[in-house]
Amino acid sequence: MKVQNKGIELQLLIMIGMVIGVMVAGYFVMPNNEQERQALLSRLGTTNHGDLISPLLPLRQLTLRDGRGESWRHAQQKVKWRMLIPGDAACLDACREMIHTTRQVHLRLGRDAQRFERIYIATEGRLSEEFSDHLKEHPYLKVLYTSAGDWRAWLSRSTIDNTERGIALLVDQSGNAMMHYAADSDGGGMLEDLNHLLKYSSGK
Repeated sequence: MKVQNKGIELQLLIMIGMVIGVMVAGYFVMPNNEQERQALLSRLGTTNHGDLISPLLPLRQLTLRDGRGESWRHAQQKVKWRMLIPGDAACLDACREMIHTTRQVHLRLGRDAQRFERIYIATEGRLSEEFSDHLKEHPYLKVLYTSAGDWRAWLSRSTIDNTERGIALLVDQSGNAMMHYAADSDGGGMLEDLNHLLKYSSGK
């Protein structure tokens, strides 16, 4: 009986040790600032076909509205990775090409597609009638609105060139824009980045 009790005690000690070990490891692994966060992304092996944004850009610092004019807050949304595609009322040339590229990437995510959302950020008020008709081909693209001034001010806190057209910004599940893609970015590289990040992040 004593031997059996010792065996049970040993198992309990091992289990407690494992729990403590996970907690301690989590303490050291979890990033405390944006530099550590970006270093962690690199250690996880992201291929970084996109360029890391420094510093990170929290969505909560950008005023966004939905089509009804109501405030849109990231904290109130489902936990997802998101891609922001900024543009004006017409979204011509490189802008539309990025919308097309990100749609193809979204489709190729397969079962993880529900963990990802594309958002068009309109910076000039209402969309043109022609562009609104075009968006009927993109039923899973959400449209949000902000002012051009607010968008430029938000981007100016980072190293992103706010005059570049046709870009896309990847927003993590915590609501921070952490990577951006140029207008000529390859959809295959974008998909590789996303697949890797989705693999190492929580979510169904």
